[in-house]
Amino acid sequence: MADHFRLGRRRFLAGATAASTVTIPLAFGGRRMADAQPNAFASLIAAAKREGTVVVDGPPIDATREALTRGFEKAYGIPVAYVSSGSSQSAARVRAERAAGKYLLDVFISGSDTPTMTFLPNGWLDRVEPILVAPDVIDRRKWKDGHLLYEDDQHTILRVLQFVTPELAVNTKLVKPSEIKTWKSLLDPKWQGKIIAKDPSISGAGASLTSYF
Repeated sequence: MADHFRLGRRRFLAGATAASTVTIPLAFGGRRMADAQPNAFASLIAAAKREGTVVVDGPPIDATREALTRGFEKAYGIPVAYVSSGSSQSAARVRAERAAGKYLLDVFISGSDTPTMTFLPNGWLDRVEPILVAPDVIDRRKWKDGHLLYEDDQHTILRVLQFVTPELAVNTKLVKPSEIKTWKSLLDPKWQGKIIAKDPSISGAGASLTSYF
């Protein structure tokens, strides 16, 4: 099998998301997307089967783990080794692996912070286009506005989801929405001890820049 269609641990494939998106780059190098041959996808699957397992680092959510592992194996007959250490922990693990000359991770699914602020500046990512070979993926008609969306100019972080993440939610059984008109409303002493928040020092949902404010 040609090297550019191998799911090799030799090259780190990482993906990630962008603010309110998710990306999954499989970096095993290869020809440009426009030059992909009709049998490229079948060749990629065959190479992956020979390697035996696809290692995916994804969200620590049981439903996500279930969908990715069972769904992928059912569709392609390739087992998925799912790791869910969390974005910041994943970055630390990959840094240690690369320092030891090991490339164990195939796919990284994450929010925007870790891939954009850690993976990208450290040069751990490969360009996405060369390894896109699935027919339904390279068909631009299936993408919003007819093109793929990337987080970075180098096209190493592919955005595959886009949604709005609320920064503030209230329990309407205890709070009338009209009581929270601006952020200053939260400074009212009556809310003391009644507000919960995610730790902004940890990468991931709830730790975006707007959360700090």
